[in-house]
Amino acid sequence: RVQAWFSEGLMGAGLSIVYLSIWAGAQYFQIIPSNTALLAMSLTTAIGVALAVRFDALSLNVLAVLGGFA
Repeated sequence: RVQAWFSEGLMGAGLSIVYLSIWAGAQYFQIIPSNTALLAMSLTTAIGVALAVRFDALSLNVLAVLGGFA
């Protein structure tokens, strides 16, 4: 609870792993259709923003939105 930056970093790292997994499944390995990957990445962005609002973490919100636009 005292080190909020550490928990925000872990949440951001988890979201980035999810983004990378979805991207790799859709673009690199072609096992996920493009429309499904777009939906999954949009949901991941929404979850990141919801976590940022829940924990009042501006840095996590910035990372989630940048990941969504990337």
